[in-house]
Amino acid sequence: MSSHRRKYTKDFKVEIVEGILKGRNILEVARENEIYPGLISKWKRQYLEGEFHGTKASDIELKKLKLKICELEQMIGKQALTVL
Repeated sequence: MSSHRRKYTKDFKVEIVEGILKGRNILEVARENEIYPGLISKWKRQYLEGEFHGTKASDIELKKLKLKICELEQMIGKQALTVL
């Protein structure tokens, strides 16, 4: 039995991670693309650490701030739904 390891392009990884950062559910994305959720989490960490776009400290900080904005927007959306 041979195991075949799939290779993913950097563009594909970035597309997946940016979808997650915009609020998509990791499990949904993993199922749709037949990828382990843990792998997506790893890509997200690498993305936020600047491994996909360079490693400047300012780039890393900007990505962290964008992630925080996305998280806060999700919280606001959930609160708005509970108020209705």
